[in-house]
Amino acid sequence: MEAVNGIVLHQTSSGTAEDTFNAYRGRPKNEGTGSHFLIDRNGQIYQTASLDQVAWHVGRLRSRETEVKTCSKKEYDQNGPVVNNPEAMHRKEMLKEYPSRFPSNKDSVGIEVVAKFDEKRNEFERPTEDQLRSIHSLIEALKEKFSLTGKDVYRHGGISYKEVSEGCGLGYD
Repeated sequence: MEAVNGIVLHQTSSGTAEDTFNAYRGRPKNEGTGSHFLIDRNGQIYQTASLDQVAWHVGRLRSRETEVKTCSKKEYDQNGPVVNNPEAMHRKEMLKEYPSRFPSNKDSVGIEVVAKFDEKRNEFERPTEDQLRSIHSLIEALKEKFSLTGKDVYRHGGISYKEVSEGCGLGYD
């Protein structure tokens, strides 16, 4: 990565770090690792990719202007043809520089937190106290290393076409 503009919080939909490592191993080589860090239920932090390496964790970007309601009526109307086309919206967003768009794979650090997804409740399980401490510690270290602020920390479900609740309850909502 040439620059780090953001930190993106994820949840794994798996019950253990080992399940996540197995999923990483099953990915095609050209897709690489899914994130830079993985935080297990006991709070142990694993670094799974170098911080200068692009990791495949964000996916297609939503429109920042549309999501945070900062676009004018004219801009909103211009987005109209691509609003329901995630691939087209992503291409349009990637023409912008951060912070006019959300951080992408090419300029963000991904942190996965081991958590199962409860389909009945339609949400991820709550992080453990150990995970919350590790999340906070890791984010503070990354913010310092890359001169980021709390505004540069994002929930995956808030910036990409993923489960909306992904990244909720991790202390950065």
